[in-house]
Amino acid sequence: MSEIILFRFHKAYDGCVQTLTLLRRLNPGVPIHGLYGGNDPVEKLPSGLTGLMDSTWKLPLDDPSYKWKNGDLCARWWFRDYGRNLAFDHAYFLEWDQLFVKPLLDVYGPLEKEANYGTIFGDFKYVSETKWYWMHQQYGHETDKLVEHLEKIGLPVDMTTLYFSIMDGAVFCRTFLERYIADPVPCYSNDEVRLSFYSAAFGIALRDNHIWRDMKLGKNIYNAENEELTEKDLNTVIKNGGNVLHPLRILIENLYERIK
Repeated sequence: MSEIILFRFHKAYDGCVQTLTLLRRLNPGVPIHGLYGGNDPVEKLPSGLTGLMDSTWKLPLDDPSYKWKNGDLCARWWFRDYGRNLAFDHAYFLEWDQLFVKPLLDVYGPLEKEANYGTIFGDFKYVSETKWYWMHQQYGHETDKLVEHLEKIGLPVDMTTLYFSIMDGAVFCRTFLERYIADPVPCYSNDEVRLSFYSAAFGIALRDNHIWRDMKLGKNIYNAENEELTEKDLNTVIKNGGNVLHPLRILIENLYERIK
């Protein structure tokens, strides 16, 4: 079994360096490949940033909205045009403002070869009762279109059996990525919905990475609503024996000395 990190970033280069430096220190030997969605040419990125990654691949796309809601399709694009030439079994899909304070192996445990992972927060009943934005409101009709598309290509999915996850902290197994590039994938709804639907359609298990569970236990601090965190939040996670916080976008003095 082998893993790589697919590091997604587009701005805040100093913050990226902070996150990457910690990832390197906590996960020695795990390759880190950059998925860059910003506007600068790769050759213009700071060497102190690119030097922390084994490669940096830029999305050939200028649409910020597409890149924001379609992380899975961005990873698919990367794998089709670059990543499939790399040797790995799983790719940790990590965001630049997602700070892990423990090694990924300690957080996720050993990964199953034929499984994806996500920050699972609820089943179909839960997302229906809570009227989750990506399954209701303006994107509800796109979910129906996605169901119809999968039925049309012979991959029907029973929605009522699905569990849904936050994409930050997802893990793609190679088998999933190879199936994902085999045929066109429509951009109906968003990456979180498609991760659940296509995992089920391909017969690939979607396991919980326990980030959301540990948040409810008071260990992790994970804001899906994008409220930025502070040094106080970092102190809380460390004190409570947590693993990760998001989104942390500030620079922390003596960060590396504080995390063993």
